[in-house]
Amino acid sequence: MNSWNFSKAIRKLHFVSLIDGSTDKTGRMLESLREKFPERILVITVPANKGKAAAVQAGMISALQHFTCGYFGFFDADLATRLDESFRLRSSLQEKPSLELRSGHGLPFLA
Repeated sequence: MNSWNFSKAIRKLHFVSLIDGSTDKTGRMLESLREKFPERILVITVPANKGKAAAVQAGMISALQHFTCGYFGFFDADLATRLDESFRLRSSLQEKPSLELRSGHGLPFLA
């Protein structure tokens, strides 16, 4: 997703970014985004990497505590699944209100 599309998407989504022991410039970059969109981006820093499951759990708990949304989900930082997939996922949930959980991944983009 290019920066223009991200700017467009950010108006409709909330993001929780979790930094778990990273020593590169990721934290500064995420804080910069948070400053631009403080009502939409929450940055959480935990002192050590405790694995993906702990990161997902911490991020989802923070999202539930800070945002009031109809849907919650997560993306890996490597963006193996594109951010714009969240709109397709939301559409699937809206089309079938009886769905309570849907798992999405980027496999269709491997072709």
